[in-house]
Amino acid sequence: MSRQRFDDGARHDGAHYDGARYDVIVVGAGAAGAPLAARLSEDPDRSVLLLEAGPVPRTPDAFPPELLDAGTVQGARPDHPDNWAFPARLRPDRPYSIARGRILGGSSTINGASFVRATREDFERWSAGGNEQWAYERALPVYRRLETDLQFGETAAHGGSGPMIVTRAALDHPAATAFRAACAELGFAEEPDKNGQGGPGFGPVPTNVSHGVRWNTGLAYILPALERPNLVVEGDTLVRRVLFDDAASAAGAAGRASAGTASAARAIGVEVERGGIHSVIEATEVVLAAGSVKTPQLLLLSGIGPREPLERLGIAVVAELPGVGAEFSDHPQVVVEWQPAHELGEPPAGRWMSASLDLPYAEILQSLVPMPELLEPAARRPESSRPAPLGFLVSVQAETSRGRITLDTSDPSAPPVIDYHYLSTDDDRRMMRDAVRTTARLLLSRAFEPLFDGFTSLDPADLGSDERLDGWILRNLGTSIHLCGSARLGRADDPLAVVDQYGRVHGVEGLRVADTSILPTAPSRGPAATAVLIGERVADFIRTDAGTLRGYSAEQVRAAEAPHLAAGEPLMRLAAAALAAEITAEITAGIAAETAETGSMPGSVAGAGVLLLVGSGNNGGDALYAGGLLASAGARVTIVPCGSRLHAEGLAAALDAGAVLEPAASAARLGELAVCADVVVDGILGTGTTADPALRGRAREVVAAILPALADAAQRPTVVAVDLPSGIGADDGSVPDPTVLPADVTVTFGGCKAGLLLEPANRLAGRVRLIDIGLGPELARVEPVLTVRID
Repeated sequence: MSRQRFDDGARHDGAHYDGARYDVIVVGAGAAGAPLAARLSEDPDRSVLLLEAGPVPRTPDAFPPELLDAGTVQGARPDHPDNWAFPARLRPDRPYSIARGRILGGSSTINGASFVRATREDFERWSAGGNEQWAYERALPVYRRLETDLQFGETAAHGGSGPMIVTRAALDHPAATAFRAACAELGFAEEPDKNGQGGPGFGPVPTNVSHGVRWNTGLAYILPALERPNLVVEGDTLVRRVLFDDAASAAGAAGRASAGTASAARAIGVEVERGGIHSVIEATEVVLAAGSVKTPQLLLLSGIGPREPLERLGIAVVAELPGVGAEFSDHPQVVVEWQPAHELGEPPAGRWMSASLDLPYAEILQSLVPMPELLEPAARRPESSRPAPLGFLVSVQAETSRGRITLDTSDPSAPPVIDYHYLSTDDDRRMMRDAVRTTARLLLSRAFEPLFDGFTSLDPADLGSDERLDGWILRNLGTSIHLCGSARLGRADDPLAVVDQYGRVHGVEGLRVADTSILPTAPSRGPAATAVLIGERVADFIRTDAGTLRGYSAEQVRAAEAPHLAAGEPLMRLAAAALAAEITAEITAGIAAETAETGSMPGSVAGAGVLLLVGSGNNGGDALYAGGLLASAGARVTIVPCGSRLHAEGLAAALDAGAVLEPAASAARLGELAVCADVVVDGILGTGTTADPALRGRAREVVAAILPALADAAQRPTVVAVDLPSGIGADDGSVPDPTVLPADVTVTFGGCKAGLLLEPANRLAGRVRLIDIGLGPELARVEPVLTVRID
């Protein structure tokens, strides 16, 4: 094949963008990639190229009509041209075709149109171990932003003006009415809002359906953005691999390099194939949003994955990440079909599903359309005296079996090898049996008695035997096609983590992943809404440069503050409010952890102990004003002066709010105060200290008394440093004197001080929280001392 430089000069719709280098290339225009590209291109100064392997319809009418019809899933047919139809093995003896969208909108264009959010418990699992960017509290505002919920509208839990339309079917079909009554008869709770925060139960399924149309992410995000001159959307373009700079060979030889180090390779673009021609497109950053099958395949083809399998295929290793394709999760599913006693009527347009019963471990989803008609409506209703069977889609949502995606060739046009290993654990088989038996109980209830005329394939005798029921399940085994976790997020010290919480691939620079492959496990509901959330979330990370800290000198930060101070801006009050908020978060998180077994969640700092170590400078003023705010909220605040003069107004504010001053505490008393506190605040020294040693006089006495007390404490308080731990070098990270109070959290303002990012001081700073107090424009005009990528 010939090789040519990519040239987008002749683009669709006459749009024009000079050159073949982009700020960001997004690979995959699906459920996550479309929102990601649309959000990034809202910045007119950022050039974005969105590449899709399938077609890119440019108007709603250009989509195949069967893909717009939300009443069917015709796009999931293995022979549909817009379906990847990946061959897979659910079990060694159970081949299966995995439907994934190959068109603008990706799988949101061919799926069942369920738009259910992940639960709070899902996010708690995903955010554990330091992945706080995926906490439920951070996700909820994004879920609200991305949707227009036509039932609930704009509320604290729902959005009323986002791109994705969310609706629910009326539960007035006879089968839906019977389903609801059967759940009540068997004692299952109602769950009227499955995108709310209630417990699991029976309720209508949220869908991305509008007037019978499957509202995919192409319609919602990309079509309205096509006229942007900085957004290029190219279809029928297969990305073959990600390209890296010359450091890639050295990085591969060294093994798993740390991103941000000299040995880490940098992504510089992609190699694509279009119309039989291979081309190279360059970019500052590449984001893989190709879905949880294609994304791990692309990573492996690009040399990112386990070393030995890649080397066997002749693929040069760029970064050794054993977690690529490893231990994915998905929901095993069977269909329990039943025979209606008489015709029940057609469901509303676009409403093949109505409601589901969610259990802590499983989902029972009702279909109001015969299963064959979902895939092939033209074949519906052969002449028969009996109505066509209906079904319940029964799936395990807390599966413990794990699958694997591998390569058996380095050819990018060949599909990967997908092994699910479904029902390979006793727990999964037990949960599936329980879910099938629950479905049978529903159909055998009094509520279904007028409608139910027997099972079509399930023998009632199978229900009484685990062995026989297991056999039926294995013969009828399918999948919900909710594959997640094939490039999961996690910290760099997690051996199976592929990306950090910002989607950045470990061990390389300039490459991210933004699709459901990053979720550590499949959500306990369908993943479609969460896929859109991932696209939105990673776009936020890129736009705000989240996960990157730029270190500035103390003089650079002071110079940035100067015009704001001259204008009379209350920088100290802003810093104090942010400091108080961070201390509050530490206190409430600690109390919540202690009371987790009772399920209680404190809402305030009332009664918590805060010890302020206050110096003479602005850091002391920040601490005093923050102490006043905490005391006003009910905290027990104690002030220990560590300098000859304290900030007068800050001290007055703290004392007026109820803080207590201990000016002459003995060493024993200081140790007692520290050990009894929930939080110790180090507000002694700031960036202007040049003395050697830094801590002298009373300040040194205080820290020297507290250090051994904390070392011996059975339960150590959280130490929060204001701007930087007192005694470390603000510019060079030096620690010339061992009398330093190590911080768990350092709250720094305006710009991160370079010393916080350098050895050995960074080991004493704990988690660094950078608070914006309005210095961004000034700092943007100066070159930082260093830039560091953080997990």
